[in-house]
Amino acid sequence: MNTHTLIERPLYLKRLVQMKDLPLIKTITGVRRSGKSTLLNKIFFQHLVESGTREDHVIRINCESREFLKMQRDEIFEYVSSRIIDESPHYLLFDEIQEVEGFDRLVNALMVDLPVDIYLSGSNSKLLGKELSTYLSGRYVEIAMLPLSFSEYHAHVRDTMDEESILMTYLQSGGFPLTIGLDDEKRDIILDGIYHSVVMKDIVERYDIRDSNLLTNIVLTVYSAIGSMTSPAKLANTLTSKGYSASLVSVRNYLDYLCSSFILYKCRRYSIKGKAYLDNVAKYYAPDLGLRNSILHYRQGDVSRLLENAVFIELTSRGFSVDVGQCDAYEVDFICRKGADLFYLQVTMRLDPPEKLEQKTRSLLRTGDAFDKYLVTMDRVLFPMLENGIKVRNIIDFLLNPFS
Repeated sequence: MNTHTLIERPLYLKRLVQMKDLPLIKTITGVRRSGKSTLLNKIFFQHLVESGTREDHVIRINCESREFLKMQRDEIFEYVSSRIIDESPHYLLFDEIQEVEGFDRLVNALMVDLPVDIYLSGSNSKLLGKELSTYLSGRYVEIAMLPLSFSEYHAHVRDTMDEESILMTYLQSGGFPLTIGLDDEKRDIILDGIYHSVVMKDIVERYDIRDSNLLTNIVLTVYSAIGSMTSPAKLANTLTSKGYSASLVSVRNYLDYLCSSFILYKCRRYSIKGKAYLDNVAKYYAPDLGLRNSILHYRQGDVSRLLENAVFIELTSRGFSVDVGQCDAYEVDFICRKGADLFYLQVTMRLDPPEKLEQKTRSLLRTGDAFDKYLVTMDRVLFPMLENGIKVRNIIDFLLNPFS
């Protein structure tokens, strides 16, 4: 397979196209190497040109490149200003904008003074959100980008493997675009580089962290039990029992940094009947299963947890807000919302034995409402709906098309 083939990202391109020319700053955030630069500088650029935009009306700036790395914000403003040809819209594509000191003021000045439609990418949601909200409150929108979801991965490799092999390979190797088609050794080198660049550059250096060992052990602990309910206090106690100096404040801050840099995704617990979020307990998921498995050195894990993580990635990539449901003493794996749409979902490897099926359906039935309820499984589905109205879907079919 040609690993340099451009991998299309239609879900994200569609969102950019929908917001094109609106008077909003478009920010694309996500873990490093998830494809933000390719989306902006190749896929979206190609769309602009094919839609009739002149190439000299698209200005691309990579703030980590040598050409722009030493530029101050005023110099970048002058550079952009010198590229403005006329009063028709110019499309300004910034990569890793957070590397420019005072970028919020720069973006504000560009938006006010020049005929530009601005698109930003960055690897830290907290920084972008905090800085932009100062000058641009209500005038920017965030697109959160992940590595390839299963449906995106499947579209790229479907001619090389059968369906079940694609799923198992995805659960093992993940979907970072740079790693697709590589052998295990090369893939692990890239994944290790991604992880350490995020930890050292986006977290340790940015937040002046002195105990990077604690940070790494938080990641290892959470990744080992992906999808399990946890809290900062529980993590602090676990790490303290293993001999680490782990205060509650440090663990809470480190979890926040890891989520802001997209090494972890937090899935909060929500009371279905109380209609409110509950305490500090939450589930955490990895942005990419290959990254998670590589960091853990491919220790044998619970496949059902990997399936759950894959479903979380797919739903998040499709723009759903995802929470963990709490209904009395029962748990619903996912509450999924997008606009007025809402549905509940349980993930299970198998429908047998009967008590396992009863356990998984019990939580869904306790919600007491009429929203759609799904049971997603690795089993081949003979009956698409149970007698109680719960829809049953094979996981591959669901990941490829949740609403077929």
